[in-house]
Amino acid sequence: NTLGFTNDQMHPLFLWVTAGTVGGFLLALLALPSKRFGVLGDIALVLIVIAAWMDSQSTVLTRPHDLYLSQTLLATASAMFLASALLQGFGEVIAGGMKNIVSFVAVFSGGQALAGLIGQAWLATLLQDRQRLHYERLLEHMQLSDPQVVQRLAQLGGAYASTLNDTAARSTQALGLLAQQVTQQSYVLAYNDLFRAVALVSTLGFLVFAGAKTHRWHRARRAVPAHASAAPVASS
Repeated sequence: NTLGFTNDQMHPLFLWVTAGTVGGFLLALLALPSKRFGVLGDIALVLIVIAAWMDSQSTVLTRPHDLYLSQTLLATASAMFLASALLQGFGEVIAGGMKNIVSFVAVFSGGQALAGLIGQAWLATLLQDRQRLHYERLLEHMQLSDPQVVQRLAQLGGAYASTLNDTAARSTQALGLLAQQVTQQSYVLAYNDLFRAVALVSTLGFLVFAGAKTHRWHRARRAVPAHASAAPVASS
């Protein structure tokens, strides 16, 4: 939308995102027999890191078809992560005799809604802050005395040569177009920062989960010798 594309022009991208979302849920269902939902969540985080980093290389020349692969991966990974968390939690509820099903549904749905609101607010704030910062930095390097800026204004003003005879009016229109292009460029740079932030958060999440699993593995290994040494004492 920032680059000027309408929803009609992005319908193929929406279809790819929809297909990726459905595919993510189906992949989660395939992991249901093995119950390796933790591994599925780890794979989802890695895919999110890859997709977000791909989108962080966007420019003003990026078009919807350039985002097919990255956004499909992102949709697939998001669906996988959500489905793996849901199935893992629901499995624990079933193992407990379904007595906590209402609490689980309430906590899970409420947690998703709250996390969605917090995440959306944080990302929107980050986007606006980075956009303002990039806009100010871009303006710092643009002086009307710069020959390149003068040449660019002349090119933009030339587009109105056939409709505007007033030189001052053409200059005003050229300045408006230049400001619009600077704003657009600042938003692209801000979105790149946002995608890098998503990749960073996903990486930190992966490391936290990996550290927790490693800790549980070491704790289980330490517990095995203790049980082995206690068995002969009990038999004697």
